[in-house]
Amino acid sequence: FEIVGEGPEQARLEAEIARLGLGGTVVLGLPRRDIAGFLAGIDQFWLTSDWEGTPNVVLEAMAAGVPVVATAVGGTPELIEDGRSGFLVEPGSPDAFVSRAIRLLDDEELARAVGQRAQELAATRFSIPAMVGATSKVYDSLYA
Repeated sequence: FEIVGEGPEQARLEAEIARLGLGGTVVLGLPRRDIAGFLAGIDQFWLTSDWEGTPNVVLEAMAAGVPVVATAVGGTPELIEDGRSGFLVEPGSPDAFVSRAIRLLDDEELARAVGQRAQELAATRFSIPAMVGATSKVYDSLYA
């Protein structure tokens, strides 16, 4: 299990990992520059935020075809079709979060299908050409 990035919780997480004896299982990673390479090597992507804007990292995971389990905060529900292209859970619901993650681990076909739908959704709705087209339509509607 790898936690990527750094932030104000890093020291607390390091202490908790050591306290639980999980040093060989949980890796608290440093910031990664090769996000595509990282995503290519994982089975699931989790976003456990209590608040978010519209998280690019979720789009990056979706574009890589990685099934996402994320809290339904900020703009995340606008990115994921719950149960189809990923799973959304309410913040502060660790049991629900773990349940979705285990479901993906236990059902490889489901994980593959969710990842494929996520990749398709990222390409059709959130790719650069799709976003430029949507923005152009807004401008065109303003000047029509």
